[in-house]
Amino acid sequence: MPMHSMEYSEEEIKKQPDTICTEREKYPYGLRVDLEKEALKKLKMDRLPEVGKKMTLVALVEVISVSLSEHKGDELNKNVGLQITDMELKESKEDRSSESKLYGVPDDPTLKNPKNVGSEGL
Repeated sequence: MPMHSMEYSEEEIKKQPDTICTEREKYPYGLRVDLEKEALKKLKMDRLPEVGKKMTLVALVEVISVSLSEHKGDELNKNVGLQITDMELKESKEDRSSESKLYGVPDDPTLKNPKNVGSEGL
C-alpha cells in the first residue's frame, strides 16, 4: 500500500481555529510518536538522530477502538484508535548520502551493515 502525506492541505489549514501561537500545526493531532529511553533502547538507537532528519517508521498496529457518531448539524464523525504493538525505525532512503545510495553503506555507523560492505574489506 503506498504512503500518503498526512500534512494538512491549505484548505484544512484555513479551517483551523486561530490560536495564540504564531505557527499552526502541520499535521493532525495524534500523528506524533514520542520515543522515550526504554523504547529507544528496544530499537537499539544508541545515538539520537539530528532534528529534521527523515527516517522511516514501520509499525504493526492493533485496532483498539472504532467509533461512529453524528451530532445534529454536524458531519458524520469517524474515529479509529490504533495501538502500536511492534515497530522498526530506520534511516529513510530519501535522506541517505550519495555513498550510501550507491554502495549500500549506512550513513549512521551504529546501523548494522547486512551486506558487509564497507571500508574494512578494502
